Amino acid sequence: MRARLISTEGEYLEARIEINGTVLHVMDEFSPAECGDVLDIEFIPMLDEHESNNEILDGNPDRKRGLERIEGWSYRAFGIICSLSPVTVDCRQIRIEDDDFEATGSGIGQAVAFTISRLSARPRMQAAKTAPAAPLPVGIDDATAATYHDLGFRLGLFDEHFVKEWAYEIIRERDTPPIQIIEIATAANRNALYNALSIAGERGHLLAATRLLLGHIALELAASRISTPSAIRTAMTLCNDDSLDDAAYIDFMCLNEDIHINEYAGNRSDEDMRSEALCLLAEHGRMQDTTSER
Repeated sequence: MRARLISTEGEYLEARIEINGTVLHVMDEFSPAECGDVLDIEFIPMLDEHESNNEILDGNPDRKRGLERIEGWSYRAFGIICSLSPVTVDCRQIRIEDDDFEATGSGIGQAVAFTISRLSARPRMQAAKTAPAAPLPVGIDDATAATYHDLGFRLGLFDEHFVKEWAYEIIRERDTPPIQIIEIATAANRNALYNALSIAGERGHLLAATRLLLGHIALELAASRISTPSAIRTAMTLCNDDSLDDAAYIDFMCLNEDIHINEYAGNRSDEDMRSEALCLLAEHGRMQDTTSER
C-alpha cells in the first residue's frame, strides 16, 4: 500500500502517514525516511488480547467500516471480513490482515469490531517462506540462532511458519530440546512468538546474528526477491543499534541517501546501485568468524 509520510518522531516512535486522503498515526518501522516520501508499506496490527470472540462478532451491528482513533497509534476498528486465509478485514481506509485474528464462527461478509492496541507500518517486502539459500553456520549456538530469527521476524524477512519450522527442526533432532525452543515452536500467536524469541535469544550474540542476517538480505537482493531500496533500508534498521559498530550503519545510510538522490537525478543505473548494495552487504555480512565472536 502506498502512503505519504507526513511526519515522524523517529524509528519505533509515532509517525503520521496519509493514505488516500486519510491520516493515520502509526508506529514507525520504516525509517529512515523523509517527510514527503511516498512509501510502499504494510500494516502490522497488535490486537487487544483481552477482547472476547463474542465482543468481536457482536460489536458492529451497523456493519460500519472504518478506523476510529482512540489515542496515539491505537484504534477501534470496524470492518467486514473479506478473506479467511489469513483473516482479512476491510476497514475502508485499509485492510487489516492478521494470522492471529480470532473470530470463531465468522465467515466472509461477517461484520466485526475490535481494538488495535498498536498499529505499526513497515516497508512491504516478501517474507521468506522457505529456508535461506545458505544455512546457518555449523556450531552456532541456540541463543544466537534465536536472535537471528527474532531480528528477521521483526523486520519482515521471515514469516511465522519459517521461524517455527526452525524450532521444530531442533526439536526433531534432539532427544531433550531446550524449553525455550519448544516455546517458540508452540507459540499461539505473533505476540507470543515475539516473546518466546526474545527470551530464547537473551544470551545470543547480537553482532553475529546481525552479520548473518545481512548475508541473508544480500541473498534476497541477489535473487531479486526484494528491491535495492528495501534491502538498504532494512540493513540500516538492523544496524541501528547502540551495541553495534557505527561503521555499517553509516555505510548503509550513505548509500540510502545516494539512492534517494538518484531517484531524482538519475545519474546511475538501477543495476549500478544494486551492485554497490550487494558489495556493502557482503562486506558487513560476511559469515565467517561469526561463531567465534563470543
